[in-house]
Amino acid sequence: MQPTLRGFEQIIQDSPISLIELDLNHRYTWIHNSSFGLTQADVVGRSPFEIFDDPGEAAAFDAMVSRVVETGHPVRSELSVTLKGVSRHFDISLSTLPNPSGVPVGVAGIVFENTERRRAEAALREADRRKDEFIAMLAHELRGPLAPTRNLVELLIGDSALLAGRERLEVVKRQIDHMARLIDDLLDVSRIEADTIPLRLRSFDLFKLLRNVIKSRQLISAENGISIRLELPEGEAPVHADPMRMVQVVTNLMNNALKFTPADGLITVSAAIDGPQVRFCIRDTGLGIAAEHLERVFERFRQFNVQAQPQFDGLGLGLYLARRLVQMHEGSIEAQSAGLGQGSAFTVSLPLAVEPQRAAKSKAQSELFGHRLKVLVVDDNQDSADSLALLLKTQGHEVSTAYDGSRGLSVCERLRPDAVILDILMPGMDGFEMAQRIRDAHWGSGLLLVALSGLGPEHDQRGRQTSLIDVHLTKPVNPEQLYRLLDERGCLLAGQR
Repeated sequence: MQPTLRGFEQIIQDSPISLIELDLNHRYTWIHNSSFGLTQADVVGRSPFEIFDDPGEAAAFDAMVSRVVETGHPVRSELSVTLKGVSRHFDISLSTLPNPSGVPVGVAGIVFENTERRRAEAALREADRRKDEFIAMLAHELRGPLAPTRNLVELLIGDSALLAGRERLEVVKRQIDHMARLIDDLLDVSRIEADTIPLRLRSFDLFKLLRNVIKSRQLISAENGISIRLELPEGEAPVHADPMRMVQVVTNLMNNALKFTPADGLITVSAAIDGPQVRFCIRDTGLGIAAEHLERVFERFRQFNVQAQPQFDGLGLGLYLARRLVQMHEGSIEAQSAGLGQGSAFTVSLPLAVEPQRAAKSKAQSELFGHRLKVLVVDDNQDSADSLALLLKTQGHEVSTAYDGSRGLSVCERLRPDAVILDILMPGMDGFEMAQRIRDAHWGSGLLLVALSGLGPEHDQRGRQTSLIDVHLTKPVNPEQLYRLLDERGCLLAGQR
């Protein structure tokens, strides 16, 4: 039995749906079940501009009516409407209203209120924003103790009196690096979702990057009894990309292969140029992937094998981040596997650079190292400042420390260092204010300013808006990266003197 007309009216009356009709002059001729409680007397003969509180909202609705009248096609949109100081949100669908002969005589509409849904969506966005802020601050607080711990482990590894304990210290160092990567992965997920990861693009040889990353994984593979075979063609593969993010992609794929490949297994890294693209593939002889899971391995926090085999630790973010970063470079990534126990392969495709831009640098200049620099380390975490100073002293640099921005500025003005390594989040005078005052001084324009932060540059709005800082590094800093920066500055100064 079909519902009667009265039945339909009852359904509409009990739902958040309103019905409206307007004539070709955009004036209301009928209204039913208004969310605002409007009656026929309130609207008939009046235009939206005579009813709505906000002229902008009235204009948006009037434009919808105009499109229906002019084109004869239905129009649907989401609008806010304010009446008597109360704002509500609606999904509105409008279409032509014909007479019995089929001639359009007006516009009919169905109005569905979605105010509560919009409020819920806004609450979710706010909760997501607060979650990102919490993760960023948590990362900062976790990186604080990691920085001095890593610095001191580096010092102990280099101490000739502790040769017997070096292997144990290497284990500690690897675990610190692993924790730092987990923190970075959590932050990168938030950055990607918020679209706040900047890409620092430049041209470089992808084959060379692959060789370097694979070399860095050799020690881990050897310890696990896994062989790595590198199959790269002759020549170069120039790409225009962010090298740091490409290292992250390759490292994540290699870590995934190492995690799921048993002892005596093999990981093969191959590459080839295919027309306008370069492809590289990381193939392993490990656990493999079931067919139904191939498309889902790139999802966030997705770990298909952890429950059955708890030794496979991690957050399930490595493949997700790899895919998103590749997509940000206009590339693609694909997973292949013949099934469980059959190994797996991940193939990445990237566009080749049309015109490779290589920095001209002489061999003699690139091989200059060991320049003694005057360096100032400023950090309100005294352990972090002192341990980093000790590391830099082992490289032959003359290092001073300060534990707040004001003292750091005073020491900087007195010593006139070649480089300043400063924390960002410090009480009182923070790192950006200190950097601004250094740059404003006649002696400070040429200093190398290196910022260290537990937040990272992408999560610091001021960091994205200022050019005061030469290099922004994330705690715990990779000592080799810092050594290289100081060596490059030493080369530059040597050429100027």
